[in-house]
Amino acid sequence: MNRPPLNYIRSFEASARHLSFTKAAEELGLTQAAVSGHVRGLENFIGRPLFYRAPRSLSLTEVASSYLPALRQALGQIDIATGQIQTDRHRQEVILSCPVSLATNWLTIRLRLFRALCPEIEVLVHATIWSETTDQIADLRITPPL
Repeated sequence: MNRPPLNYIRSFEASARHLSFTKAAEELGLTQAAVSGHVRGLENFIGRPLFYRAPRSLSLTEVASSYLPALRQALGQIDIATGQIQTDRHRQEVILSCPVSLATNWLTIRLRLFRALCPEIEVLVHATIWSETTDQIADLRITPPL
């Protein structure tokens, strides 16, 4: 399926929101000519005009008015998905697996000291009752000597 370039969509959405190619260009960090060209490219792609152009104003056509809500929703979903990936990438978490006896006695003091030194790293403790050699839920494993 053919899709219009995303920069065409973003230029159209910003232009529709501001009803101005100039203000859309300022927001997007592009030239007014680039934004206008993107919108023209989108209009050519879909085969219908999206704006009524007057010497110093823009207004949406009926096609644009019906097209815009779906585009805004899609762009919002892209923004949400991107934000989630960025959050996951910056999230620092370690899962530590060890026997319950170690977790309750020895590890608690050391974790308190570690959290004071590295508060940005979340340590999740998976306390085990039996030795779980095949379990892959932990990033680190502390096991008693055999």
